[in-house]
Amino acid sequence: MRRMIMRTAAAVIVAAGIQSAAMAADPVVSNVAASQRAGTKLVDISYDLADPDSPQLTVKLWVSSDGGTTWTVHPDHCVGDVGNGIAPGTGKNILWNAGLDFAGFNSSNMKVKVVAVDTVTLTYTAGAHGTISGLSPQTLYYGATGSAVTAMPATGYHFTGWSDSVATASRTDANVTGDISVTANFDINSYTLTYTAGANGSITGTSPQTVEFGGSGSAVTAVPDSGYYFLQWSDGVTTASRTNTNVAGNINVTAIFAIIRTSDYVVVDVSNGPSGPWTVSEQATVPADLLTDDSWRTTKILLRRISAGTFTMGSPVTEPSRSSNETQHSVTLSSPFYIGVFDVTQKQYELVTGATPSSFSGDPKRPVEQVSWNDARGGAWPNGAPSASTFMGKLRAGTDVFFDLPTEAQWEYACRAGTTKSYNDQTQNGGAGTDDTGLLANLGWYSSNSGSATHDVGGKQANAWGLYDMHGNVFEWCLDWWDGSDYSGDVTDPVGLVSGSSRVMRGGYWNYGASSCRSAFRSYSSPASRSYVIGFRLALPAGQ
Repeated sequence: MRRMIMRTAAAVIVAAGIQSAAMAADPVVSNVAASQRAGTKLVDISYDLADPDSPQLTVKLWVSSDGGTTWTVHPDHCVGDVGNGIAPGTGKNILWNAGLDFAGFNSSNMKVKVVAVDTVTLTYTAGAHGTISGLSPQTLYYGATGSAVTAMPATGYHFTGWSDSVATASRTDANVTGDISVTANFDINSYTLTYTAGANGSITGTSPQTVEFGGSGSAVTAVPDSGYYFLQWSDGVTTASRTNTNVAGNINVTAIFAIIRTSDYVVVDVSNGPSGPWTVSEQATVPADLLTDDSWRTTKILLRRISAGTFTMGSPVTEPSRSSNETQHSVTLSSPFYIGVFDVTQKQYELVTGATPSSFSGDPKRPVEQVSWNDARGGAWPNGAPSASTFMGKLRAGTDVFFDLPTEAQWEYACRAGTTKSYNDQTQNGGAGTDDTGLLANLGWYSSNSGSATHDVGGKQANAWGLYDMHGNVFEWCLDWWDGSDYSGDVTDPVGLVSGSSRVMRGGYWNYGASSCRSAFRSYSSPASRSYVIGFRLALPAGQ
């Protein structure tokens, strides 16, 4: 076998990691010798190792095939005093199997050197607007692998790279042979604001806009075509002009326009059932057969137009059995709207959703109950659309008309129909201990006349605006979050709190006393609550 002629390098001194100049000493390798065993490609290497302040060192063997001009090979097949955790001392030995690292290669110009180091230090620093997840600094033996670190951008920023050009936010440095000190760099996010006009309108202002995180866009306005009005943006914003501020993400919204309706009545025909299609039409007068043709309480939903106006919401302090949360205040509703002549009935709910949740079943003309706010409408309010799976979501999708629940102010305005006393026929309740027989008994179903059950809608006297069952029968969900105390203060087009835990209910129900079915009486429940005392009626904006 041809021998590989081995030479040894001079003693090698390699700087340690981070050391005190006054106290630390570098490791010293000396007396390096190498010899090839006869008839083999096994190489014996001996050396001495000194370091007065490090009990353990990392020792590496390097090989040159060009007499020491370049040192490109770190042998893999070595045993003995090599690798991590080598204690200083004399007479250290390494056995190298050169045949495995240089298979089929022979040279008379081979040279080896022994390198010893204390440790290396890995330091990872976050630049402005970010942090580092993971250990920093890290102290490793020479040639070892560090632990993972990740550059974490602050909200609104993104990672752009490490200062040594590593492009991945997470890194694990391997086979480290020198100190590493790098910084993670971050940059602010830019977002695109896109405003689009739906059918029957246009947009004024710049779109799209590019805005940095936390910045503000410029104003845009939704402009309806003639005969239409701006209803809302697709993200629920109800003001036609908007300027998005404190931008924290892309915005892509569409302005929604609806036809201005002027007829006194809107009719929704749901007779085709859950698969639709459903039609929406208008008519000028109340149907002559409203109370004799069952279709008005089963397959068709009738809504009455309510004019804009100002009224006094709440009850006077002289009203018997009033609550402290009924403080009187002036409310202006600046736009007309439509509201259901009846509560939504069991049959109408079934035809839209396919569901039959009511406890008092058996008569499709009774009001639907066991329906939560989340079943009737769901989604977000204010500034949010109904959930697609709800009654309102399905009805909107099936008609392309933006039906909803009434706000609490709309409900009381419609209930009172111009009246100012306890009930909407301008009668005053008798207070606690009375059942107001002859008063509320003419207007609604309550504890003294209901027989502890719901009744067909439209079975009692309508108010002056032709609306039925505003007192008793079932509670009716409103859009607003319950304010928890009072709602005093003069307002225009109130929409309630921006958040809460309960939604408003109005009107009382079949087993409440008369005083709890007054026009001003307020109640609330969790939006997830289902009960055989709660139903709802429809509302619809009419436009200007």
